[in-house]
Amino acid sequence: PPSSPGSAPCGARARRKMMTTQGFGMPMGKGFNPAMAHGFGGYSMPGVVPGMPNMGGVAGMPGIAGVPTGPPMQQPARTPMPAQQQQQMQAQQQPQHQLHQQHQQQQHQQQQQQQLPPQSEPVTLALLIPGDSIARVIGKAGAGLKQIRESTGSKIVVQEASANPTSNTRRVDLIGPAANNIGAAAGRVLQQAAAGQGLQTLEIQVLVPNKATGQVIGKGGERLKLVRESTGVRIQVEREAMANLHSGEEERMLTAFGEPLAIGTALSIALGGGRPALAFPGATLFGGGRGFMGASEVHNMPDDPTAIQLHMMIPGKLTGAIVGKQGTTIQQLANQSGCLKLGVTKRTNSSQRHVICIGGIGEVQSAQQLIHSTAMAAAESAGVDSSVLLQVEATFWIPKQFSGAVIGKQGANLGSIREQAGVKVQFGKEEVKEMRPCTIVGPLQNVLDAEDLIYNLLKQEMDVKSPGKGTGGCGPGDQDHRLSM
Repeated sequence: PPSSPGSAPCGARARRKMMTTQGFGMPMGKGFNPAMAHGFGGYSMPGVVPGMPNMGGVAGMPGIAGVPTGPPMQQPARTPMPAQQQQQMQAQQQPQHQLHQQHQQQQHQQQQQQQLPPQSEPVTLALLIPGDSIARVIGKAGAGLKQIRESTGSKIVVQEASANPTSNTRRVDLIGPAANNIGAAAGRVLQQAAAGQGLQTLEIQVLVPNKATGQVIGKGGERLKLVRESTGVRIQVEREAMANLHSGEEERMLTAFGEPLAIGTALSIALGGGRPALAFPGATLFGGGRGFMGASEVHNMPDDPTAIQLHMMIPGKLTGAIVGKQGTTIQQLANQSGCLKLGVTKRTNSSQRHVICIGGIGEVQSAQQLIHSTAMAAAESAGVDSSVLLQVEATFWIPKQFSGAVIGKQGANLGSIREQAGVKVQFGKEEVKEMRPCTIVGPLQNVLDAEDLIYNLLKQEMDVKSPGKGTGGCGPGDQDHRLSM
């Protein structure tokens, strides 16, 4: 503890306080005690302090009467202290409040570690893929698997062929952080397996952990019903569990009937992942696989009642070609298409970006065609496989008050759009700035046809609710805004 006024500090702590760059300083002020000049580790200080001017009284001290002066202090040689002893002394000299503070910090860290939530278990399932289709899934030098891993954030393991001569399937294990990631990966695997086969509907066997069976079925079969109504995929669950030959864990066999991408979405919903963004070439889920990429950058709509907002996904590597140097290219595209606004979403950890298009239906569709043709032209030089651009994704943001008109009774309107335009359509539950996302996946011309159908539904509903304030329609005059490809 600090010494009281007039008392003599002692020991190494006193030496540390009294040390200066020029020698030993002396405490000054009232109550100075000449005895303080002694006892500093064997040093005697009867007179002048080296390096300090003589100012009267005690050498080097201003005006302290009655203290005799003497010859300069002689500093004896000191024997170096062993390093171990120095460390012990430093530890003993460490202030108690510092030790207490360190102890409190350690306790706080331990409490924080104890309060951390346990990490959630990864979601797993396995697909049994026909042996003659597995090469299409793996791709040349594993390129197919790599693309799926990167675009869905899932781990994919293709097991060795079974030694059983009667088995003609290969097991593909999918492991991901969330059900949405797994569903997206499953849809991509099935899509690649069926590529070039002309298959519209698949019958595929799926293995899920036995403990997940209750979640898949739901109370009274509610989950299976939800899957069937929202995706058109029918899932049958085997009654008996079976052992995983690799891990020994119990699994349950599911049989899914439906289109490849729809099966992926169905598996996501069945495993509790909600309604993910559709799995398609280049799709990326984010934020633990929840929500639609680009939703955070939905823009406020202009006053123009004919305007719509649509986000078109592009590979991130092609962003530079579409934006151009200092934004010159995207400005030209905006001028050429007539869009009120054309921009690109901010860079994220995703490998994909969105082009935001705001304007009339015709202007937005012209912009989509310009963007697509620009991307196709730049794909090779940017190192992007142009085949990923054959499937286009566009998210049409629908005012929430008109969502029911687009969905239709029990999803009848969405079903009609799928059938007429030949696309995949997913209507999200998220609401951003009072709008909901309707995601369309398919060839570009098919996507444009689906957008026309959706826009017509919006126009009809708006004409009913606000006569004379229609959206401007989407008749032949509007469709003439499309570019000739």
